[in-house]
Amino acid sequence: MTATTAWIVQAVVIAPDNSVVYTTLTDRTLGFNIKQAAEVGRFGYSKGTLELDNQDGALTPDAGGTLEDYEWFNAVYLLKLNTVYGGSDLAPEAAFMVCSNINFNDDGQRATVTLTLADPFVYAARDQVTAVSLSSARYAALDQLMLDVVNGYSSGGDSITGVSFPRVGGPNNTEMTVDRCNNDITVSSPATDDQIGYTGGLKALERGTARDFINNQILPTGPAVAFPSSVATTGSGGSIKWQFTATYLNRKLTRETVSGTDKFNRFIFKGDAGNNELPILRASTQFNSREMVNQSTIQSQGDSGDPVVSNNTTSQQSNGVRSVTFQNVIIPQADPSQTAKTNVGTWWVNRYNSVNFVTQKIVTSVEAIAEKITTTDGNFDFAELMHGQSLWSYAEATITPKGSGSAKTYKCVIVGRRIHATPNGTLLEFDLVSAVDNQSIKLDSSYIGHLNTFRLG
Repeated sequence: MTATTAWIVQAVVIAPDNSVVYTTLTDRTLGFNIKQAAEVGRFGYSKGTLELDNQDGALTPDAGGTLEDYEWFNAVYLLKLNTVYGGSDLAPEAAFMVCSNINFNDDGQRATVTLTLADPFVYAARDQVTAVSLSSARYAALDQLMLDVVNGYSSGGDSITGVSFPRVGGPNNTEMTVDRCNNDITVSSPATDDQIGYTGGLKALERGTARDFINNQILPTGPAVAFPSSVATTGSGGSIKWQFTATYLNRKLTRETVSGTDKFNRFIFKGDAGNNELPILRASTQFNSREMVNQSTIQSQGDSGDPVVSNNTTSQQSNGVRSVTFQNVIIPQADPSQTAKTNVGTWWVNRYNSVNFVTQKIVTSVEAIAEKITTTDGNFDFAELMHGQSLWSYAEATITPKGSGSAKTYKCVIVGRRIHATPNGTLLEFDLVSAVDNQSIKLDSSYIGHLNTFRLG
């Protein structure tokens, strides 16, 4: 007995009577592509396309079909994989997106509709925000500052106007929430020089977009990671609205137990997979020189002092200079010291200063994985892998190189994926980075608890 799987494709709207209405598009789905990515220090994204059968003309405007008046641009699209093993019937939400463009294709023989999809945070990225200057510093965890920029903030006469998320047909402004996957350190203000990366003191924002602020001022300080992960509606009646959630990890980068819930995931990929393991159809193992950083230039927001340049000269002598520059980062002090800026910069150049040989890409399929599922626990892990929140999970790739007599296990972190679904099957492609650089040591962990191997955080 193995798991059985099927995709569920739905469009969801908030109707004029404030009810939530689901329209199932599964039977019309000819295929879809999803790309998701989340780089360290950057806000991640989801994007893709969805192709629907319109042979009966039901989707064509003014053609008399059942969906001729459907509000494609006011819907949230859910792509879920239903995976069933025994009594374990799960439907993880692989992606949620909104429609940014729609094409009706009709050559006289075949009629299809192609939707171009993107996560709703892309729209927030387009909203131009006026420069902000607060009379006193707003001290908060970095993820809370991210929410302040998107949802708005007001206290003691200071305010930040929230950005314009699409209401997606709802009667009220959409809000952003954050799902923390590790724990922040609570610090008082002003924080000491070595407490950067958890809490910030927000004083000013330059004119730009919300995504600019998050990418250039907030996340690089951690450096933290955030990416779209789930959607829900909140409230009822006249107060109902959409709620878009982003997963957040602070500078430790490692998932841990938050509010009693263990967020740490471990996925086992193998070229010769056994029961409840993830089979590798193809893999690419390479040196990860693209991710190297051995020089950084850091300037804190509104700072009249000089930017701080940090160098890892040992790495530079071996590999040349690989630099990053952040001009207006959030530091948890009213008047950030040069030392605090140095601590941000040295985090970058000390964590990413070496080249590792690691698996960078794994190709597998839903069908190949389903054949290996033989327990309800295995089915649960499969569902966790397929959920949109699975990025930045720990993964192990065990591969026997051609000509080698023994297998090698590479410790990795999933930072991106592509899902290519057709009526014939679903291909999965995972983008990986080195866990040595992108996980912080856990002394009680058999996987990332090795001193002198994993980073201290």
